[in-house]
Amino acid sequence: RNGTAIHAISVLAREACEDHQHWGADSGQPLKAKRGALVARAATAGWKVAWRHWEPPLPHEKPNPHETDGRVIVGLSGLNISLTDGNLDFTKMPSTDARLACRYAVNELNGFADWLPELAKDHPDIVRTVLGECIRGEWRIPADREHVNEVLSSLRYHAKGMGYLVADDILKELQA
Repeated sequence: RNGTAIHAISVLAREACEDHQHWGADSGQPLKAKRGALVARAATAGWKVAWRHWEPPLPHEKPNPHETDGRVIVGLSGLNISLTDGNLDFTKMPSTDARLACRYAVNELNGFADWLPELAKDHPDIVRTVLGECIRGEWRIPADREHVNEVLSSLRYHAKGMGYLVADDILKELQA
């Protein structure tokens, strides 16, 4: 419940992800069906708390770009469920939490977290800053390394109207 048993709640978060297209769980219901209501309530409570206690690396900062830290899955699950439950409101979110949420959002599997455009609407400067860091970081990765343009690729296919936020950053990199 307090979000400190990271390995355990990470395993439970993976179990709760039914579609396997995203890292973060959207609901505790699949876990409730597998493990019971008590475990599901404790896990979701832990996910909701844990995301604020760790800062995920941006995709280009990962020590091993082909692995996802379990804390990312826990954090995304906590954010998703907090939004679904109405316990999290981007319009009232402090800038430090918005920055942290954005760092989780860019680590989602197969694109960005679904709620990133909403966060960008309420905190455009913060999202612009984080996405800009990602773009500059990816631009500096050696050309011979594979699978390096995670955020740039996600902007192309999953931006949902957020491309304007980083157009200047991309242009600067192209001109450099």
